[in-house]
Amino acid sequence: MYRDLLIHNNGDTILEWSITVEPSVDWLSVGQTTGTLQPGDVAAVPVGFTGIWLNPGRYHANLIIFSSDPDLPTKAVSVEFALLGPSPAIPVPRVAFDTITGPNRGRMLSVEPGTGNVHLVCGDGENVHYIRSSDGGESWEETLVLDEGRSPALALDGSGLPAVSYLRNDTVFLSRRQPDQSWLPTVVFAGNGADVPGPAAIAAGQKQDGTGYLSCAFPVYNQIQNRSQVRLARVDGAGTTLTMVAETAGAMADSLVSIANTFCGPSHVAWQRDDEVWYWVEPTTVVPPGGGVIGPGGGMKVTDGGQPFVETHGDLVYLVWLDDQSAAVTAALRHVWAPEDAWVFLADSISVGAAAQPVCAQGVYGWQEPDASGAGEIRADAEGNLLNLSNSPGVHSAWPHLDVLYSYDPADPWSLPFVDTVYAFWTEAVEGDSLYEPRFGKQSPAGGTLAGGRGPTASHTLIGGQERPSFYARYRTGYRSNRGIAFDYGADSLSYELAYLDPRQEYLAELVFARDPGRTLELTLESRGREVARVELKTEGPETLRVVLPDWARQGTRLGFGVKERAGGTAVLAGLKLYPFARSRPPKGGALAQPGPERLQSRLYGCVPNPLSRNTVIRYQLARPGRAGLRVYDAAGRLVKTLVDGEHQPGVHRATWNGTDNHGRRVAHGVYFYRLDGPDISETKQMVLLR
Repeated sequence: MYRDLLIHNNGDTILEWSITVEPSVDWLSVGQTTGTLQPGDVAAVPVGFTGIWLNPGRYHANLIIFSSDPDLPTKAVSVEFALLGPSPAIPVPRVAFDTITGPNRGRMLSVEPGTGNVHLVCGDGENVHYIRSSDGGESWEETLVLDEGRSPALALDGSGLPAVSYLRNDTVFLSRRQPDQSWLPTVVFAGNGADVPGPAAIAAGQKQDGTGYLSCAFPVYNQIQNRSQVRLARVDGAGTTLTMVAETAGAMADSLVSIANTFCGPSHVAWQRDDEVWYWVEPTTVVPPGGGVIGPGGGMKVTDGGQPFVETHGDLVYLVWLDDQSAAVTAALRHVWAPEDAWVFLADSISVGAAAQPVCAQGVYGWQEPDASGAGEIRADAEGNLLNLSNSPGVHSAWPHLDVLYSYDPADPWSLPFVDTVYAFWTEAVEGDSLYEPRFGKQSPAGGTLAGGRGPTASHTLIGGQERPSFYARYRTGYRSNRGIAFDYGADSLSYELAYLDPRQEYLAELVFARDPGRTLELTLESRGREVARVELKTEGPETLRVVLPDWARQGTRLGFGVKERAGGTAVLAGLKLYPFARSRPPKGGALAQPGPERLQSRLYGCVPNPLSRNTVIRYQLARPGRAGLRVYDAAGRLVKTLVDGEHQPGVHRATWNGTDNHGRRVAHGVYFYRLDGPDISETKQMVLLR
């Protein structure tokens, strides 16, 4: 919460001014404390709360303004803030340990797709806290102590309602928010003196009939028999069902458990046993579209290593862990329909050095890594962009949690969805490492260092032209290849059905077609008896079609589609990939409107974040080709930095400002302006830089 203090120079000479705060307080931020003004100029000084935890109440201080004006050398301005709700920082008391957001492998951060709703859980050693924001984490409008307990984990059901698992004494609890906003606690597993459960992880799932359930995985140690188990509990309207995932003799050191669910598919559990990474997939009798049965279940060793974390993304299963030799973050993935041991290991390590506490969210990897001083920083790899999410050199940060927002630029029909925002939640030291508090931050990958640019990972992949039909194939005549391109073909049509779609997301489909030599083909992509798109194949090489799937093309978590040749000839398909991105929710009681054609207009968008402390991303759109410039100015109108100056093509563009001038020097905090000058636009917007 910030307000501008305006200082006017109404005289005819240069005015020098400075500001002090009396009494000195740690909750008040003054964006600029000294400056000069030319005659007739105005300085806008942002004044507001700093990011510390405060109890609700009224806070008062005085700003003492000194000036070179002999008629008004000093002036006192009274500042009073009434904090009626939670503070901008996360309102959880500071504690003397660094595991507010750890050490369990369950998720503690979840961002609801298509909304600004951010959900957090954490523990202070005695109580479980639930925190919610509806504006993307700019403010925290709901905070409550959910229950006594420790080691919480979080999941959102299909309606966006949170569920929280936690330990209280030797009992695993699951508390679910109800539509009337009340919370319903359930005992998942009660220790009996011999069996002692460990921290639980939780994931939401959905059945084929559309009803939801929650899966909770946790370790159990039997002190009498000296045996350890990993157990899975499924909680739904019918009650709680317990499954034993794995069992071994002795205590499993560091046996923190991670879990993820595939939409309308199985649960996946990962854990550490000694110095090994183990994985289990739930046996299921659900027959997938291409036939066969997922499973058969049972635990298996994947590799040597530790601290595993499992995540799902469409039909992909990600497994990330620490290498047992280098302690670098390493990952592998498999398709949910593939054999249980069909892991594809990434060729290179994700982190550049020793790391800890790896996590993953929709193909974005996060971890803790020591900086030059030995203190932990929170880092992430988003499509090959390396991000420093904590950016607090010399200050210890630990136990990260991530979530990701994918976006799509409709102005560029050949673009793919991209990682728009990486959200992070972690524990950070304050007051010389003697106390710790939770931190929340978000960052655009544009602010990172390009490290290879892998691009987005498709959530679903269909490969044609194989001897064995694709998992998703429902009908094809056969397969063949032409000029090195393998493809499925059908005498008059092809039919496929994709599963495991997230109903909260939108999808862009990328289809690759090929044809037999000698004739032109005109193919249509159809779903539920309606045409989605059309492509004409005039060459023998591959043709790529990208199309955003309309809502009506899907049925819940499944997408059935066919490829037909309009003249009744051979239909062909070489492959298909689906890329999810955040969808906009329709108004209550209405359908999602399909936007009609819109004339491209030049515009300058608001930067994100604003206020900023490190980096901010500025997006702008140009309607016509030509030269355009994007520049940053200070409050006195002086040029600070030229971000962009060159020829542009029509479309949406982005630039990042990191708070430095044209010489690479950090600039003072305060109000700055960014201006776009292009062929048919000259527009200026304001931003505030904090320190």
